Formats: sequence, structure tokens, C-alpha cells
Amino acid sequence: MEKKNYNLIGIILILIGIAVFLLNTDLFSGNILLILVGLIFLAIYFSRKYTWSLITGMVILVVGATSVVDDFFSTKIDLAGFTFLVGLGIVFLILYYSKRIMGFVFPGFILPSIGIYTLISSVYHGEMSWAFFFLLGLSFYAIYFAEFMKRGSRWPLIPGTILISFAGLLYLISNDIIKSSLWKIISYAWPSLLIIIGIKIIFDNVNHKTQ
Repeated sequence: MEKKNYNLIGIILILIGIAVFLLNTDLFSGNILLILVGLIFLAIYFSRKYTWSLITGMVILVVGATSVVDDFFSTKIDLAGFTFLVGLGIVFLILYYSKRIMGFVFPGFILPSIGIYTLISSVYHGEMSWAFFFLLGLSFYAIYFAEFMKRGSRWPLIPGTILISFAGLLYLISNDIIKSSLWKIISYAWPSLLIIIGIKIIFDNVNHKTQ
């Protein structure tokens, strides 16, 4: 049997032993098993380089960590939602940087931004909808710098800038800096602007293909 196989068996046995020991101490709930099962799948990945094992292990780790946080920190603050969304985003980022699959970069940055918003909204009970659009806009900027800047493509900056600008408007309105009558005008103006920008992008793309 190869040395890697022996190492893998040894790691799995150690993790199972740790799981049983922790359960016997009554300090941890059964959710700790999820974390250790996730670690077992990661051990399989590092031994065999199976992508399915990496994905399975990391998702199970996120679910396990979320359950443990929910058990130990049962407060009004939404730590479980924050942990799950940020953890899942980290999973996608690890997959993105390890496998270089471009599609993973989107949930990798967008999910943590939503997770941060769930945490903020559970701490501050005022009008915080502007923070959601602001964080979402920042995630598109992060996507641009991580993947698209080196490609010479700037399209993530468009939704990022629109979302951040919209967040600024919501902030001004929620703090009565902009009056509701002006907001009604803006509420019709900005989607019209989006439609015009979208039509221009499609038109330019069609012209580029026909040339």
C-alpha cells in the first residue's frame, strides 16, 4: 500500500478519534461531527486530488460551522446566516483560485457581501437597505479586480457603479437629505437610464460582430 494511503487512513482515524472524544465530553453537539466529516473529505482531496472531495468537504465544513455557531451563539444577531454565506463564498473563492474556473468568482464575492449585510441588518435595526446595494456593488468591483481587469474587460464596473450610486441615493433618502418628491423623479429616471445603457451595450455588440 502506498504511503499516501497509509497517511490518509491515519488522518481519518485521528479525526474519528477526536470526534468520539469530543462527543464523550458533552462539550459539543453532534454538529461537530459535520466539521470532522468535512475534514475527512478534505484529507481525501489532499491525498487523491479529487475535486468532488474538495467541494463536498468544504460545503460540509460550512454547514457544520454554521450549526455550531447557531448552537453556541443563540443571540438576536444573525451569526449563523453570516457564517453560512461568508463560508460558502470562501468555498467558491478557493475553488476559483485552485481550479481557475471563472464562474466561481461571482458567488465567491457576492455571497460574502450578502452575508455581511445579514450581520449588519441584525445589529442595526434602522433603515439599512442602502447597505445591501453598497456591499453588492463592492462585490462587483472585487470581481473586476480579481478576474476581469487582467482580461481588459470593465463590464463588472457598470453594475458595481450603478449599485453603489443607488445605495448612495437610498442613504440620502433614508436620512431625509433628499425629499420624497425628488426621489419619485429619480425612481423613474434611473431605471430608464439602465434601459438606455443596456440597449447601447447590445447595439454596440451587434455592430462589433457585423464589422
